Amino acid sequence: MDSFKRNFQVGLDQKIHQVNGLTVFKNSIEKEFFSSATVNYHSSSSTTINIAIEITANFSLTECLYYLKKGATHNHKKKATPFFKALSSLRDKNDLSISIEELSLTLNDTTIIITKIYENSIEDYLEDILYKLTTNKIHYTKELKEVPFEIYIPIFEESSLTNGSPLNAITTKNNDYSGFWGLYFDSEENAAVYDVKNKSIVKGDLFLLNH
Repeated sequence: MDSFKRNFQVGLDQKIHQVNGLTVFKNSIEKEFFSSATVNYHSSSSTTINIAIEITANFSLTECLYYLKKGATHNHKKKATPFFKALSSLRDKNDLSISIEELSLTLNDTTIIITKIYENSIEDYLEDILYKLTTNKIHYTKELKEVPFEIYIPIFEESSLTNGSPLNAITTKNNDYSGFWGLYFDSEENAAVYDVKNKSIVKGDLFLLNH
């Protein structure tokens, strides 16, 4: 089966477009999340820079979600959080548009990878994603019995699956992160799909899926 993973090509043309304030942005993230961070970037056009943020923190998923829940707004005031303040400051220092292409969070027991589905989609939905990770945790961890070692948010169907497949409901019409996530478990050879709306893990032939 094909993996949900994809390679994000970064830094290939950093000499063409230098991003100002990147070190300050990186340091702000590390301070906020008590973590180490890497920020890579590439030019997607003459006017846009895409950045990939990798955060590594010495927390378990449970500890991380508890910490994030304490600081979460989930009330449309995301601009006031330290993360978005740092992002806004980074943008103010640059003439080109800056968009988060991918945000990954590596914890002691899992890695969460969030990818862009439209311009600024990660920023628009980050608070909601964290909220759903928290409120759905009992379901995508098999009633807290097993934490997936990788979580991909979101995944979409490339083409129609065979009739009768439990995955037929997955379509490319999703315009947010509340549809389907990809899960990898140590106990299972193949990946699984988490249906966020129905709070259930869907198993089946996933070779047509990616994100």
